[in-house]
Amino acid sequence: MHLLNTENNFRVTKRKDIMSTEKAPNYSEQQVQELLANVPFNNEVAKTLAKEMGKVPASIVAKITRLSNDETVRAANPSLPEGKWYVSKPAYVPKTGKVTVKKSDRVSAIETILEVDKGSLVSLAKAGVSDLERLQLALNALLGSS
Repeated sequence: MHLLNTENNFRVTKRKDIMSTEKAPNYSEQQVQELLANVPFNNEVAKTLAKEMGKVPASIVAKITRLSNDETVRAANPSLPEGKWYVSKPAYVPKTGKVTVKKSDRVSAIETILEVDKGSLVSLAKAGVSDLERLQLALNALLGSS
């Protein structure tokens, strides 16, 4: 059926044969079984399976997360481990190789060194990271040598 909109001169086509209420599954049963065979996941496994299946790694991670939360899948596969099935990427390590310490943790350490009440130096967290690091090292050296 074609409807002609005379005001804007365009045609609207309504076809029942192209409209469907059923959604096609994104993953076949075989792909789901392959995902379950590779549990537990990490980022590298997700990337590999994504290439094989023609998907993006985020889709693979989302699917395995949904499957891990589905009680019927867990009941049907009792050999699968409890808890999370996806292990996220390792923590970011900067180029310098130093472990990153939060400013709030540095302020807490300085409060401990100075033996003052926790939270009494909150405004110190507004200082720069390198300044806090130098202050902490200086206090450790000063109080450690006496």
